[in-house]
Amino acid sequence: MDGIIIRYINDYAQIHRILDTYKNDLPPLNSSDSFLDNMANKLTDNAIFIVCELNEVNLGFAAYYANNAKLGEAYISLIAVNSNYRCNGVGSVILNSIIENVRKLGYNRIKLEVSKDNINGINFYKKNGFVYLKDSGVNSQYMINEI
Repeated sequence: MDGIIIRYINDYAQIHRILDTYKNDLPPLNSSDSFLDNMANKLTDNAIFIVCELNEVNLGFAAYYANNAKLGEAYISLIAVNSNYRCNGVGSVILNSIIENVRKLGYNRIKLEVSKDNINGINFYKKNGFVYLKDSGVNSQYMINEI
């Protein structure tokens, strides 16, 4: 898809609006309005938030943390692709943007947590170099990519 751009956002209102748009696709965001508000605040204050766009249409977004320089490990908190644009390489564009940026920041691995029943997500991460690290409770697992 030619013309895709990645924009960095650090404005609470924009982040909140994007999270609200995707809340039905990401179950934790759909739990309550206060949870969504708190998540938007946390991401605004501490995360790197990117949105993937084509002709001003939001194709997807990600939020990740690059604040553990001692371990050289970044952490993807959220990643989502607009349901109308899935299986078109948008997720890989977002993920590659994250990898490129954390490499520039001097990090050498990226970790994330994914629900064990999110088979499409697990396969997507595997396809993009992530491997199983360990379980995170009963319902999710950590995956890691040495970049």
